[in-house]
Amino acid sequence: MKEKIDLKNPLTKKVIGRIQTHFAICLDNTLQIEKSVNAILFPLKHESRPEQIGSGVFVNIKGEYFVFSASHVFDAIGEHELLMSCEGEERVTTFKGDRFSTARGVSGTHNDDPYDSSVFHIQDSISDNIKKLALNYDDLDRTVSDSFDHSYIVSGFYSKNSKLRNSTINCKRESFGSRELLKEDYELLGIDREWHLSLAYEKNLLKNGIFTLSPTPQGFSGGAIFKFNSFDLNKLCIKPKIERPKLSAITIEYKKEKGNIPGTLIGSRITQHLALINKYLPGLLDDC
Repeated sequence: MKEKIDLKNPLTKKVIGRIQTHFAICLDNTLQIEKSVNAILFPLKHESRPEQIGSGVFVNIKGEYFVFSASHVFDAIGEHELLMSCEGEERVTTFKGDRFSTARGVSGTHNDDPYDSSVFHIQDSISDNIKKLALNYDDLDRTVSDSFDHSYIVSGFYSKNSKLRNSTINCKRESFGSRELLKEDYELLGIDREWHLSLAYEKNLLKNGIFTLSPTPQGFSGGAIFKFNSFDLNKLCIKPKIERPKLSAITIEYKKEKGNIPGTLIGSRITQHLALINKYLPGLLDDC
């Protein structure tokens, strides 16, 4: 348990320092690509007051623009147009389009859809600014690595920090680093690594030298999980070579730490979103 870690131990301080340096560099290298992640809105309580209900990632494939997200985020939206608060846009942006999703669960919703993957195909005019936010096909991580040693940056929006002020939505994107859980953790959680990515999200986090409660990631569903190269404490230096991150998964679920079961953020792998595009827009991914 974290409470038993001696934060004053010189070796502990050294390891923590290296980890913090590594993830600080990862965060710096995510600043540009994370602009693809924007807030999804819907007027849940009042028709004239949209609120942030999730996140979505803009992706451009051969001039066709999509928003990758979690299916349960769209349950509230239904057949309505997609509302988003987009970086660089003063007003809420409305999109018409088609939604491709994995199958609903027995409840008739996506709350019990184990894959929880959706792709919104934009069939509307798009500003040049929004086009610049979108990721390209080469930014997508289309493989499942055998290694569990990659570093990840999670990017999305906390609902509690998204406010409506003077008819303007103020949404602040936030990002943090994490590591993938171990193989035995996947088995303990009953998660299939072929389709899902499971990251550590524990009850407590180290902040300013003390442990504090981790915030509940409400609103992060539909946000991005970016993958970096493998992480080796023994090889860390001040400026390690880090390649451009790739979009590896879309956040779909948070499970609290309970007993010997670790807390985790679960992502639906991008291969599922691409499979939906291939199913409903056959041929688009040919020669990509």
